[in-house]
Parts: sequence; C-alpha cells; structure tokens
Amino acid sequence: MAPSYTIPVTVSPGGSKGILIVSRVDDLRLRTATKTVRLDVREGLKVIDFVHLLVREKRHLYEFNNAGQGCRFWVHHQIGLFWDEGLAVSGAQVEEARSAILVMYPQMVGYSLVVGDYYS
Repeated sequence: MAPSYTIPVTVSPGGSKGILIVSRVDDLRLRTATKTVRLDVREGLKVIDFVHLLVREKRHLYEFNNAGQGCRFWVHHQIGLFWDEGLAVSGAQVEEARSAILVMYPQMVGYSLVVGDYYS
C-alpha cells in the first residue's frame, strides 16, 4: 500500500516526533477485518481520566517499529493498565479484549503482537 500523502517528521519543543501517513484503501475486506469487544468501565469516568492515567504512566511516549507496526501491542498494554488501575470493571471483558487482539480477522488465525518501544 503506497501512501497517498505523507507529512515528514517534525519536532515540536516539548513534544515528540511524528510521521503522518494517510492512505486510501479501496478494499471491501477491510470492513470484515474488525472485532468489537465490550469493555465496561467504572461509572462516572470521563475520557480525561483515561488521558491522565496514560500520561501519568508515560504510556503516551510510545513509538511504532520501523514498519509502522506496534499499535496492537500498545492497546494490549493499556487494557491491562485500565484493569490494574480499576478503570475497567470486568475481568472477563478484559481477557476477551486482550485475546481478541491476538487474532487476525476475518481469517481467525493467531496474530502475534509486534512490539514497539516506549521512550522517555
């Protein structure tokens, strides 16, 4: 898949580097390459509660590998963090979500996590 548009790496004082690649993909198979898993959270939480936790634990300081892979690894770790910190309330849902990340859809075959790197 060739990028339709690329914004080169930029450095922001006090921020992080990044590359934005936008690609148009006209493939009907992508609609079936998803899995939805419910993840109930503690009542009264707001998005900012999750953001504060991610920043406090420095989970926002993450970089994909050179091939742009590693997002499932990151999500897998955050689901565990949300459970450990009491934001997620169902252990069964947490396990279902973490297991679902290890499957390639719609083929339903095992799909190992590709590791990115946390940095500081």
